[in-house]
Amino acid sequence: MEPRNKIPKKLQTLISEIEQSDILINDDLTRILPTLQLKAEDFWHLADFSHAPQYSYGRSKIYTGRNFEIFLMSWAQNDYTAIHNHGRSDWGAVCFLSEVHHRLYQYDGQSIVLADKSIIPTGAVVPVQGNLVHAMGNLTEQPSLSLHIYGSNFSIEEPDQTTRIFELEKKRIRFTSGEAFLDGIECFGKPSIDVTTNEETLLDYLGIISPFYEKGGNAGISAYIKSVIQDPSVYFNL
Repeated sequence: MEPRNKIPKKLQTLISEIEQSDILINDDLTRILPTLQLKAEDFWHLADFSHAPQYSYGRSKIYTGRNFEIFLMSWAQNDYTAIHNHGRSDWGAVCFLSEVHHRLYQYDGQSIVLADKSIIPTGAVVPVQGNLVHAMGNLTEQPSLSLHIYGSNFSIEEPDQTTRIFELEKKRIRFTSGEAFLDGIECFGKPSIDVTTNEETLLDYLGIISPFYEKGGNAGISAYIKSVIQDPSVYFNL
């Protein structure tokens, strides 16, 4: 965690309000955050655009409270998360300090499908809860930043623990303490091999994650992804 004096003063205002509240809901964050007028330049000193190649985006924890966490996500070109939810978070929000590409999904307990895709503009504040299933990142050449807050109305230091990661390329779901890296190694318990999808969702997702696997030098899975993009039956007939 960064020392308190390195956190922008405007963000310290939010931290103080959260710490003084026993119960919060998403409406509280979406009301407070826009009034702070947070800007990307407030956070450049905390950015991590040159993260290690095994991480699919920059993820820096900048504050931990009694029952909430604040992260700065740094998005270099082609940085993207895996499809994921947010575990045990009761409330939360993302403040978009730059434009970020976003995918929203629906999950019925077995199958996951693409529900919407968009570019979320600079300055937007979007509420987040544990059951939100999405993926986000940067498909442009310009770096971008977003601020993420995850909280609980119980005394949980890591509210996004037991995050589900939907790895369509591996046909499985794994559980993490909050990280949503593509091809990540963190997994609590045995992965669940029971996630299905449709062709539209699969091809959109594989097109996004293909640059990460190519850059990472994972020749086997990179070749597999390319073969599925060319012929989706390779995926569905296995």
